[in-house]
Amino acid sequence: MIGTHMQSEDDGCRSGQPGQVRAKQRAQITAFLAAERIPATEPVYVAGDMYVIESSAEYPAMLSELDAVTPRHTGHPHSWDCRDNSVCLDQYGPEYAAEHLDYVLPINGHPVPNGYVNETRRVKSPAWSVTAGGTTYTDTDYSDHYPVFGYAG
Repeated sequence: MIGTHMQSEDDGCRSGQPGQVRAKQRAQITAFLAAERIPATEPVYVAGDMYVIESSAEYPAMLSELDAVTPRHTGHPHSWDCRDNSVCLDQYGPEYAAEHLDYVLPINGHPVPNGYVNETRRVKSPAWSVTAGGTTYTDTDYSDHYPVFGYAG
């Protein structure tokens, strides 16, 4: 299992730079997996916040570069949704479009469950509060992203 949190779209980056950085990060993951020589009998997954929008041109490129299986997506349509997620709303505001950015991806050449699924779950937490900069925020989510579960479909 490779866990990752790739380069975000960031105002501090030049246009196109975040995607270029993510491509380099994917190449590093691929090189790491090749160097580890993991036996073909062992499952291999890359999971985390890939910062790749499912509907973008970068999505099929990501799958190809990682040699990952294309999962079927079910559940909540977005893993990052500031209109629905209180932590996301508090951090970023309501003006951002909801996106699917998080994945659990099996890697080809290793065992892969039949009919592989990524299910995004709209999991809510008990209310909790934090004070930052003199403002108290009360949230009902564990994170600004919803969890994605990978399994055989």
